[in-house]
Amino acid sequence: MNPIGDNPLRTRADAQRAVRDLVAPLLERASSGGARIRPGETGASFPNRDAELEGFARPLWGLAPLAAGGGQFDGWDRYRAGLVNGTDPEHPEYWGPLGDYSQRAVELAPIGVALALAPDRLWDPLSTTERERIRAWIRDAETVDYPDSNWLWFRVLALLGLRSVDAAHDWTVAERDLERLESFALEDGWYEDGPGGHCDYYAAWELHTDALVYGALVDDDEERIARFHERAEAFAEEFRYWFAADGSALPYGRSLTYRFAQGAFWGALAFADCEALPWGQIRGLWQRHLQWWFAQPIFTDGGILSLGYRYPTLKTTETYNSPSSPYWGLKAFLPLALPESHPFWAAEPEPLPELEAKRVQASPKMVVCRDRGLDYDSRPDPETTAENDLEQESASVTALVAGTDAPYVHKYNKFAYSTAFGFGVGSDIRGIENAGPDSTLALSEDGTHFRTRADVDSSLDDGIPHSRWRPWPDVTVETWLVPAPPWHVRVHRLETERPVRSVDGGFALDRRDSEGCETTHEREEAGLALARYPAGCSGLRDLRGSRTGELVAPDPNTNVIAPRTTVPALRGTHDRGEEWLVTAVMASTDADDRRWDRQPTLTADDGVRLESADGTVLFERD
Repeated sequence: MNPIGDNPLRTRADAQRAVRDLVAPLLERASSGGARIRPGETGASFPNRDAELEGFARPLWGLAPLAAGGGQFDGWDRYRAGLVNGTDPEHPEYWGPLGDYSQRAVELAPIGVALALAPDRLWDPLSTTERERIRAWIRDAETVDYPDSNWLWFRVLALLGLRSVDAAHDWTVAERDLERLESFALEDGWYEDGPGGHCDYYAAWELHTDALVYGALVDDDEERIARFHERAEAFAEEFRYWFAADGSALPYGRSLTYRFAQGAFWGALAFADCEALPWGQIRGLWQRHLQWWFAQPIFTDGGILSLGYRYPTLKTTETYNSPSSPYWGLKAFLPLALPESHPFWAAEPEPLPELEAKRVQASPKMVVCRDRGLDYDSRPDPETTAENDLEQESASVTALVAGTDAPYVHKYNKFAYSTAFGFGVGSDIRGIENAGPDSTLALSEDGTHFRTRADVDSSLDDGIPHSRWRPWPDVTVETWLVPAPPWHVRVHRLETERPVRSVDGGFALDRRDSEGCETTHEREEAGLALARYPAGCSGLRDLRGSRTGELVAPDPNTNVIAPRTTVPALRGTHDRGEEWLVTAVMASTDADDRRWDRQPTLTADDGVRLESADGTVLFERD
């Protein structure tokens, strides 16, 4: 059941109603004392008590801005009772002390922001004794250990909540954390998630969004806030490339079950009155993103946000995802704190202007490619076609990624991540179907147990993602990812002292509607694999070598976009020594896309030299 399926999400009133309708099914599952909400029975790596605190706290990311902007919500009495009971050590629904590295410390952030935005709902009606217990519980954060990462923002926002209601606290702790958080800043507005951490959505929905929230709620830290805004303005230029014209965003990295939190940064810009892009563009990015998400099957039968990404599945989640975790997404509703007269709400949503077809992003070590899904011969003349019309034809966004040493191998170390085709995770070690074969090179000794790219040394070489990894101590793989939209070419240099087998996988294509369909077409032959289904086409060609094409059916529910997919692949065998493998890869949402016949070409046998269809040299190695 989609509780907001009939909501067009076009106006401020629509967004207010969306928050109420998202929260209503949760409140039906609240405990009698209001402190705990348990929307499901699956488990996480932390106790149920912490998961139930998540269920209480995370909706506040939407409810607090709703209240600050004058929106109606009838459940504040219950929330106020829950805050009182959850912080009372004598109450059976007590949340417990924070503890070092505790999940409870995470949920301090929405509580702190709610105290700052809605004190008349959560704080002012309380007795002195109740306030003192809440203050003491939150102040535990001053002495516990936090991971040296985005988590430091949770403590800052908690103490900011106490500061906003004039409750005693030690602000020097927040100042220390703020200095540390700023040390995570990189070029082009990016943040790494702690020293040597990843550049992913945590830069957007946590490090930037919380910095903008801080800047909007503090009036005596002007220099720091100016730096936050300057970084946000630079980041907006980069981050908009992660969004397709239909509002979908790149599925990349961990915590994707937070879903529409991907758009929280756009709402936070408005909340902080930071016009990083024209207001119409910001409004358009934010609105289209929410509209896309709420048209997807992301709810349970009871109207609860499910675990998964575009559909419910536990196979793509992390161990720290509880049934309450997806409500982090309510951070996207920060603009509800703004009056209807604010330029964000007054602006007409605008499509993005025409963006670069290839955008090199140094900090995350990726190249983001935009495909409009047009045949080259029928592409509109830019002299006579409005930029907005061109952008509306953008069919998908793909990121070519150099890779990382992240433990979440499939979520960071695929060669490519796509808004249209997603990515898959492995579910077992036996068989290529279970290895997450899409957009990766999988190696095996026996053809049954496969190893994929992990523990990567990565770089950007003249705008080309490059990686080096060792599946075994005596096997080294180097890969260059050469962008040539709508294609990309993978150049692998394999050095091995043992015989190995390889499977080079293309994009995963949704096959749910392919059986018995006249448009279905599949090819498996030497040097080529191709699938054309109603959802589009996906294929790859061997530009050098004698590998065999095949179509692999990965385990169901392992792709973040579609529950049943097909992956075209090239399978090869390799003796000891050095060998170059060159693979041209393409996917399109148009099943009849004629660009399949215009792949980049390999023009030199000595080393590797790649040219595009028009003769442009794309890559050259001796």
